[in-house]
Amino acid sequence: MLPQEFRFRGGRVALEVMLAWLVLGIIFLTLREALPSALRGPSYLGSVGLAVLVLAVSRWRSRIRIDRDGIEWRRSRDGRVRRLEWEEVDELFLLGPSGFEVRGAGKAVRMSALYQDHDRARHLASARLGALRDRLRARALRDAELTFRMPARRWKAHASYLLAILILTAVTGLLLAPVFVRGRFGFPVVVVLLGGGWLWGLRRRASRMGTVVTLYRDGLLVRRLDGRDQVAWSEIAATEWDRKGGLELQLRSGRTLSLPPSLGNISLLEEFVEEGRQAAVQR
Repeated sequence: MLPQEFRFRGGRVALEVMLAWLVLGIIFLTLREALPSALRGPSYLGSVGLAVLVLAVSRWRSRIRIDRDGIEWRRSRDGRVRRLEWEEVDELFLLGPSGFEVRGAGKAVRMSALYQDHDRARHLASARLGALRDRLRARALRDAELTFRMPARRWKAHASYLLAILILTAVTGLLLAPVFVRGRFGFPVVVVLLGGGWLWGLRRRASRMGTVVTLYRDGLLVRRLDGRDQVAWSEIAATEWDRKGGLELQLRSGRTLSLPPSLGNISLLEEFVEEGRQAAVQR
């Protein structure tokens, strides 16, 4: 396999140049009275030029390189920063329709839609990760458990969940304040009743960012930031994929446990769950 390089997309570069021009323009319009008139134009153009230079050096020159032995992120053509050999990869996270991230050996490389031909990059990486299943199976046999996590760091998931709770509390309090102060029911109550689903959905999505699934010999444990479910293999009736690529566990009680599509190694998780479910049926 010949090395393949995937560079930063030109369309994204143009968009970020426009955003830098717009944001700095707003800042200078706000502060223009504090600057001498003779310096306003040159200061603005100089700031835009400096922002473009910084982005070009630190961001736009970056690229992802995939070869037979591994994947690496480079700051520039010759500036390798981070490399992962394929045999070091422990986790594969699917990010959106075609983005992905691989982790292992304390390192991570992310291929997102910011780079060209991300679909082809995902296909090449998937083709080189055939041994990942065997490594996970060996780990499960050694440790008697196997854990699947989300790509977000744990502290980020907790911060997002706390922010969602604060937003939910603040919005609800502001909308219901007139009811308690004036004793009148009106538009705020309608907003809470009809918009509450969106607000609680925000909390639920934040909670799912902290999803951790652990497989054991007798079943699995699904932990989220707002709760947990422990399920025996015999309780799982079927597994299905939803429209977004998430995994749904249909329980014999009628409940459905939904696992987010960005959960690490989710396709392998589905295989292991099916194996455990089938083994429980045959007992």
